[in-house]
Amino acid sequence: MCVGFDSNHAKVYPIMEEQQKDMDLEEAESSGSAAKPKKRPLRKFDDHLGPVHVCKFMRNLYQVMTASDDAHVRIFDLATSSTIMKLKAHKDYIRSGCTSISSDDLLLTGSYDHTVKMTDCRINSVVMSVDHGEPVENVLMFPSSNMIISCGGNSIKIWDVLKGGNLIHTMINHHKTVTSLAFSHNYKYLLSAGLDR
Repeated sequence: MCVGFDSNHAKVYPIMEEQQKDMDLEEAESSGSAAKPKKRPLRKFDDHLGPVHVCKFMRNLYQVMTASDDAHVRIFDLATSSTIMKLKAHKDYIRSGCTSISSDDLLLTGSYDHTVKMTDCRINSVVMSVDHGEPVENVLMFPSSNMIISCGGNSIKIWDVLKGGNLIHTMINHHKTVTSLAFSHNYKYLLSAGLDR
């Protein structure tokens, strides 16, 4: 499990009790004391200069993508905690992001600068940018990475990646800011949540 913190870092924790027990036993054997149950991070990534709001595993599961209020996107190597990629992708806070489930190299970020940007990690560069028109609260990428969804203000927008980010559809089903998006298990339905009642 990867978690971002307001204190400018992200941590990776074990979620399986067996992993934690093995770590506690190894520590107890090396120190000669009884094992004490506690949650310790497996890795800590300290490279950001602002609160980390996005922390996702890349498809290969060996790398972690983080994004922060410092407007930077970073890729960290899970084995060494070293920074593999650092890119100033936006001009304002990055509050949302996701990684591709069909590619090891694509990631998507949404920012309060009103833009959604797709980054290709192979070339360490933004390969597509779209303007949502309002601060972006959340982004999603379809499994094939050929379409993306953004939300912000009271609108949800669907974009065609293969046509360079052309707007396909806009939905205005909320009266106040849309804050969250999720796909159904089969990607046929989209769930949205907002500040309206």
